[in-house]
Amino acid sequence: MINLYHSFYHIDKNFYRLLDLISNFFTQKLNQSVSVKFVGDGASSVLENLKNDNYGSGFVSEYEAIYLEAFYEYIPLIKIGITNLNAFIIVRRYSNFRRIEDLKRKSIGIQTGREFYLYNPIISFFVKNCNVSEDTNKGYFPFMGYQLVTNLIDNYIDAAIILKNIYESLDEEVKKKVKILGEFSTFPGFVFVMNSKVDPDVYKKFTSDSQFIEELRKICYSYQLDLEEVTRTDRSLIIGAIEDHNITFKEFIENFENDIISFFSSESGWELKQLRDRVNNLTRFNEKLVELYKSLKESRDKLTDLLEIPFENIIIFSKDGKITGVSRYFLKNFKYSRRELMKKNIFGVLISDGSLKMEKIINEVDYGLVHSCKAQLKCRDNTFVPVKINFNVIEMDEKKLIIGIVNKM
Repeated sequence: MINLYHSFYHIDKNFYRLLDLISNFFTQKLNQSVSVKFVGDGASSVLENLKNDNYGSGFVSEYEAIYLEAFYEYIPLIKIGITNLNAFIIVRRYSNFRRIEDLKRKSIGIQTGREFYLYNPIISFFVKNCNVSEDTNKGYFPFMGYQLVTNLIDNYIDAAIILKNIYESLDEEVKKKVKILGEFSTFPGFVFVMNSKVDPDVYKKFTSDSQFIEELRKICYSYQLDLEEVTRTDRSLIIGAIEDHNITFKEFIENFENDIISFFSSESGWELKQLRDRVNNLTRFNEKLVELYKSLKESRDKLTDLLEIPFENIIIFSKDGKITGVSRYFLKNFKYSRRELMKKNIFGVLISDGSLKMEKIINEVDYGLVHSCKAQLKCRDNTFVPVKINFNVIEMDEKKLIIGIVNKM
């Protein structure tokens, strides 16, 4: 009998479908009955059960899957993760940097908030060993990624960590100026593993059934998650980053909470108790983690989709005038490059048509008193175009962001 362990406290009908689908597959393809077991207390309880079970299977974190494969003969079968939260480590193309170790004592910009610092050993490597750019937390996710690329090309920083989808949206000319040192998951995914003693060929059987895989994919999509292939591309990055803290990968997994605390206690002024509480929350493998995935994906997708709307001139900026995002249609219409416009201040691009200065108008937009205005938009060639701007205010990362939709008059 195969034991299938999970640690979800409250599971819905979709997760029941997932368990039933996997159980039925094992029954039909491996001729094995399945016992589904809830063990509670987060993914670490699943890990402890799997270590002592020759017929075990279950959901663990991405890092724990590497550990189980290396030391307990488990086979990773599928990975479930949030779409487009993989990140690239990039440097200037003709620099001498070849490995992350080459970046020690260098400057770097990171396109993530502190939540990612807490449990990602690769990011913690850079926090410990590099001079993290002070601008890192001043931008707005995801638009700050473009600014980091600009800073890298202009020699203000030596390296940058940006999300994969930001890199893929860069102009080809920009890509030619940088190179990728590595790719990794900013948010560790879930991996379903099985002990190889059940069936050494289980991976081939599991992944070659296209109808079964498609059903799994549909269930993951209902949680706004992606079903991914299990790869080894970022393992050397993960293991190297962990061992830089003078512990082995095996020790890191077996004593996760204490190790992750030690990563930061000597590098940060945060209260240790507060940090411990946050780590405990982040390491629980339950429905709260799924909701966080969903929230991150929804906010990112809404803003990304907004900038991809055809035939809309959209520009996004903060109350102080810093431009943080712009649609391709805006760039095309007003003859700007993204890199050029992102260096400007909105008050140098939009000039008020009336007696009130644009700074005053934006201040009233921030308070909800103004929703549109007429202005002169300064184009790249220094000509002016009369426009009407409709404003919307949203909040992101506890900061306000102003979205301007620009229409020629």
